[in-house]
Amino acid sequence: MTIQELSDKLSSLQNAIEDSSDPNSPSSLALRILSLKLQQQLIAAAFDPLKSLDSVSVANVTELEKLIPEAQAAIEQGKSQVDLVNKITATATIALRAAGLPV
Repeated sequence: MTIQELSDKLSSLQNAIEDSSDPNSPSSLALRILSLKLQQQLIAAAFDPLKSLDSVSVANVTELEKLIPEAQAAIEQGKSQVDLVNKITATATIALRAAGLPV
């Protein structure tokens, strides 16, 4: 997964959360902040958006690929997505910092 792909997936997840019943929960706000920081870095072109996060050994990026669809499914089913969103935000933050992004 590249940084650009992660950014797109986080933005998509954020949009789904904003349409859900609790877009202002602490986990939703943390995801929104991370997504905005990442977008800011993309706009500033401070890094290569096509850099692969898979090579970053500090973060389990494959876990993100599983968690994001799970969170979107939970949102669609009206279930609490707080734990999933917290896990996604934490894992994404670790991966991005390991890749050299100041988020």
